[in-house]
Amino acid sequence: MRKNYQRGFSLVELMMSFVIIGIFTAAVFVGYNQTNAASRIATETKNLNSLQSAVRGLFNSQGSYNGLTNQITRTSNLFPEDMLNPSDTTKIRHSWSPDGVDLTPITYQGQADQAFMIQYKDVPQKECVDLAKTVYPFFLATRVNSTPVTSVPLASTACNAAFNTLEFDAR
Repeated sequence: MRKNYQRGFSLVELMMSFVIIGIFTAAVFVGYNQTNAASRIATETKNLNSLQSAVRGLFNSQGSYNGLTNQITRTSNLFPEDMLNPSDTTKIRHSWSPDGVDLTPITYQGQADQAFMIQYKDVPQKECVDLAKTVYPFFLATRVNSTPVTSVPLASTACNAAFNTLEFDAR
């Protein structure tokens, strides 16, 4: 008598292989998203420092930041290329918004236009916390949704909206 052997995989074996592949794919996807978010924070930290230096250099000889606007800063070509919005020459972008950055002169120690504010609009909650925690020590003042950030725990509690506005005061 001859035994009949079936070749191939059973349905259970096939389903188990799909489950294992699915778990592996999900793990890779989560790791990729975390790496991508960390990369955006590093990029924006670099961009904020470059933007701060560029504005200082642009207005250093003037003695004040009177007349500081996005358009004037854009035409100076002094800050990172990845912050330029190619479709609109009046806008400055960040990683989360094509029109997310505004520059304005502010009053410092009672004197008008003696400092400037960099405003980041529409920053997602997780990235808001990470960005605020990373850069708040490098500015005169940092605010998230109008709440002053002076420590890491304050950054975590201030970034309480789905999309947040960060304000960085510099001189």
